[in-house]
Amino acid sequence: MEMYIEFFIVPVIMIISGSIMLYKAPRKVNRFMGYRTSMSMKSPETWKFAHALCGKLWVITGCVLLPISVFSIILVADKERIVLQSAGEVVALIQVAVMLCSVVYVEYSLRRNFDKNGKRKSDWEI
Repeated sequence: MEMYIEFFIVPVIMIISGSIMLYKAPRKVNRFMGYRTSMSMKSPETWKFAHALCGKLWVITGCVLLPISVFSIILVADKERIVLQSAGEVVALIQVAVMLCSVVYVEYSLRRNFDKNGKRKSDWEI
C-alpha cells in the first residue's frame, strides 16, 4: 500500500496548498509563508495576485492529476514491485514538472501585469 502513496502525494499537496493560497493566504507580504518569489513580494497587490493565480492553478491541476494517478496505478497494479516503483517515480517526476510549470506561468503573469516595482501596468501596456 505504501508504494501507491507516491502516486498521490503531489496532486494532494497541490490541492491542499492551492486551497490554502486561495482561501487562507497570508494577508501581508512575508518571507516565511506563502508564494514567495521576488516578484510576488514586490507589493501587496502582487502578493495577492500571485496567491490567487497559483492557488487556482494548483487546485485545478491537482484535480486533473489525481485521476491520472489512479489510472497509472491501475495500469501497473499487477506488475512486479520494481515496475510499480519505477512507474511511481516517473509519475511523481511528471507531476512535479507540471507543478513547476505552473510557477513559471505565475511568474510570467506577474511580469505581464506588473512593472518591476510591483505597480500594476495600465491596460494599454499589457
